[in-house]
Amino acid sequence: MTRPPTRPAALDGPATEDNAIAVGKYFAALVTYVTSTGDLVEWDALSGPDCQFCAGVREKAVAIHEAGSRVIGGAVDLGFGSAFDNGDGTFVASVELTEYASQVVSADGSVLEEVPSTATYRATMALGRGAGGWVVEGVQVDEIDVAP
Repeated sequence: MTRPPTRPAALDGPATEDNAIAVGKYFAALVTYVTSTGDLVEWDALSGPDCQFCAGVREKAVAIHEAGSRVIGGAVDLGFGSAFDNGDGTFVASVELTEYASQVVSADGSVLEEVPSTATYRATMALGRGAGGWVVEGVQVDEIDVAP
């Protein structure tokens, strides 16, 4: 995906469960975008300093693009989302997503990494909303289903 996902108005909105779902869906959509393009501006703006998942995706995107490689495929369809307000300015948001087959291809065209099947995941995110905006504090991704 070489076009960024549409930035939701929820990023500038108040701390509500609906906005947490929209922010969670946007962040999930950014994964494919940052690995495909190496554009980390929005990713870095949303990633919390202690988010290991955020740092891992960032490292992968940087490694791919510094090596002159590229990602082919890997489109994502976003599904059901839900959120829970912890009552202290933090939320737990879950988003179901389907990721399609992809490849990481080197500059010379050889396949470095391949995800040959479509898989459905549930991404559960810890989100905070402070004076500086929304922040992803952590992410857990669980595989729900894999199709051949």
